[in-house]
Amino acid sequence: MTISDVDVSFNDVHEYRMYCLKSANEYLTGQATAREAIELLPHEGLFSGLLIGEIAVEEATKVDATFASGWLSFARKKLDKVAESSYIDDENDDTNVARALLRLTQLEALETIYSYHQMPSENQALDMYLSLGQLGVDLLDKRKVDENNQSRISSNIKGVLGEMAVLLLIERYALKEIGADSFVALQSMLSEDHGGDCIRYDISPSWDINILTRLSLEEAIEKTYRLQIKNSKFYFPNTKRNDLFVTNVFLDPDLAVYENEQNISERIIRGCYIEMHNLASLERLSSELDKRNEQLLEIIG
Repeated sequence: MTISDVDVSFNDVHEYRMYCLKSANEYLTGQATAREAIELLPHEGLFSGLLIGEIAVEEATKVDATFASGWLSFARKKLDKVAESSYIDDENDDTNVARALLRLTQLEALETIYSYHQMPSENQALDMYLSLGQLGVDLLDKRKVDENNQSRISSNIKGVLGEMAVLLLIERYALKEIGADSFVALQSMLSEDHGGDCIRYDISPSWDINILTRLSLEEAIEKTYRLQIKNSKFYFPNTKRNDLFVTNVFLDPDLAVYENEQNISERIIRGCYIEMHNLASLERLSSELDKRNEQLLEIIG
């Protein structure tokens, strides 16, 4: 395989990915501006497209509010291109597409926050919740098809699905209990997640989800909670609940409601989807989701 841009070419996927990671790290460490890093990154390939979009999103959070909208529009263009791709060249590309789709569900909320210094409206929060639920179910259905076809990429989006499950629970809680104008959950920024699988550029903890809060219209929007999501404690037995300012959440056992419960992220995603569309009797299902919400809030504190 050969991926090429104006004056950069690669002989294989690994070489391409390492070049992308190095270029993104120059932005993350302050060695390059956003524009310089974007120029360095190849404009072909889903991974570089995702990184370009994520750099643009992060830059929107740093610049003056009058410029935030332009960066987010640029990010949407790049992420749309990744999300619409049907070309999977690398076993990680299904994850790249999933992450692009996830970020796209949040761009309107991000624009409200960083262009207008307001929390998302109730309608924006509801639209984000519905879009995320639909995306989660679509990815689960695709994963099931991949597994049936014994596809090599079927397990790569498991981590993304875990993050989506927790985002859905938090968004559900905000909509049902306290209002999106005071509590909203969003995917973390590129630098906060250490560039996803970028080479770690410092020793501080990384995280997947930010919870932003605002107690009143007179107060600033605060990044109050930071969550790192893991699907199971079994694989991280020595990981503590709290790592400095980051709270680690393990879907199993933290969000389980039954003993030896399996596929917790799928149960949450499908449960939220069924509830939001009234597709079945909801009393038991809503009770389960309420219980998971309670357990998550207790962990977050």
